[in-house]
Amino acid sequence: MNTDTNTDPHLLLTVNIILTRLDKVIFNKPVYLRSHHGTYLRAYSNGKVDMSPNMAEWEEWVIVPADANNKSKVGFRSCWNKFLSARVFLYEAAQAKVLNNWEKWTVKHVNDKLAFISDHKRNLRADQNGEVNQSKNLESWELWEIIPKCQ
Repeated sequence: MNTDTNTDPHLLLTVNIILTRLDKVIFNKPVYLRSHHGTYLRAYSNGKVDMSPNMAEWEEWVIVPADANNKSKVGFRSCWNKFLSARVFLYEAAQAKVLNNWEKWTVKHVNDKLAFISDHKRNLRADQNGEVNQSKNLESWELWEIIPKCQ
């Protein structure tokens, strides 16, 4: 019996089904992360990230499991073999060489989109100027789509 009055069992079932599909289809395969603006998360060799209108090598990411006990915790590995990182200074986003807490993101399903929540409890955001950062908001700029790369 569920004693948590804030948890909808139907919602949990839906999230588990979607995450299971993510596990089977998208983990460890190249994908693109598309923002509300129709741009794609891009990684640079120097660790910087921003948004791009392109779907090319620098915009490819591999979603990796970040916690064996929690399938909603993921890491995003760039083509440079670095992980998307949530910096605490100015709540920037960048890349890091290892998958530590700042590089682990919690996936949250919002309607037909996804939000990625950092260790700092902020959402990954793409702004209209192509910058990537983190926000406490959860609106259109903080919602993403995962586009599998056609192989």
